[in-house]
Amino acid sequence: MAEIELWQERASVLNALSEQLKQPAAEKIFLVMNKAKAACIHTLNGTMAELIKYHTESHDNIRFLRVLERHFMRRAEIEKLGRAPRWEFDRKRLFERSDYMASVCQDLGRVFQVLEEFHNIFGPELKGDKRVNEVLKKVDDLVLPFQEVTFNPFSVSVKTSWKIILQDFENISKKVAQRCAGVTRGGVTAVAETWDNMRFSVQTYFKGTQEHGVILGAVDEILLNVDSDVMNLQSMAGSRFVGPFLDTIQRWEKDLSLISETIE
Repeated sequence: MAEIELWQERASVLNALSEQLKQPAAEKIFLVMNKAKAACIHTLNGTMAELIKYHTESHDNIRFLRVLERHFMRRAEIEKLGRAPRWEFDRKRLFERSDYMASVCQDLGRVFQVLEEFHNIFGPELKGDKRVNEVLKKVDDLVLPFQEVTFNPFSVSVKTSWKIILQDFENISKKVAQRCAGVTRGGVTAVAETWDNMRFSVQTYFKGTQEHGVILGAVDEILLNVDSDVMNLQSMAGSRFVGPFLDTIQRWEKDLSLISETIE
């Protein structure tokens, strides 16, 4: 039956939304909004409850329609003769609100994903850097419009206002992305400068009273630099903003790996 397929699709969408809203980034946003006592948090909590209700309802309807399907199959011969009544309903009217709510949840899912990507760009070693902290502050500010929203974003009647907030988010995100690219460029440059200025201490090696060449001196600081730079490079390499710097980063990762293997 077409109705069963429709409700199965509905259940699938709601399942996906439910899983999306359980993601760590989503839970972090909800926690921030609760702590900040955002104006829309009560509405959001109410909407989440409605989504759970719709989720349960869709599964109940599937079970009910399967019972009807078995009943209609017994009357298949009558339907062929055109004498069986067919259940029709206005899908747009029935699902307009839930479809819009689902689209808003998908919007939020994309917002959570962007915020998570921004926060994961820089490794822990870089998060003490002034430029990095400035970028992360701008990332945190991206959440503010969603915290301060004064209307119910799940209401179709305010669709235009919701789209304006999303468009502003997209525009500011692009600017933040440009700043991230600049910081990534600076991070790669910093690694290069570190090793341009690195000096390996050597000591004359004696066997008895005879000189037998030289050996490396203390390497603890060098190995610390290797580990720190490798972590930062790996963090930058995993960023979606790495683009033009990826080849340079991968080259430095190989060079640092070779230095580490040689010293150890």
